[in-house]
Amino acid sequence: MQGIWLVSWIAVLLAAAPSAAWAQLPDPPRSPSQEDVSEARDAFVRGMEFAAERRFAEARREFVHSYALSGSPVALFNLASTLQSLERPREAAVAFERLLAEPGLDATIRARAEPML
Repeated sequence: MQGIWLVSWIAVLLAAAPSAAWAQLPDPPRSPSQEDVSEARDAFVRGMEFAAERRFAEARREFVHSYALSGSPVALFNLASTLQSLERPREAAVAFERLLAEPGLDATIRARAEPML
């Protein structure tokens, strides 16, 4: 009986894992201010620099900040890619799923993101 309970509990935890990862992504703003867009751009550039240096934890932080301020699909794409580089596949998948769920997503970004998911 304990074995069945344990297996059931593990199944519940695994089912909740993607939604927990989804919750870690910030919600994009509805209408960012020009100041926020400017700050997001700076964070994005820093993220790109960190990624080029293979400093993925720092890149992740900057891409999260950029996405939180701007809601930019490109920032979300880079965040998802960075999560893959950090070997965090569930979080990367959640980020890619959110990206691909965006209405009006640029076809080029979609074409790059779909195989990465």
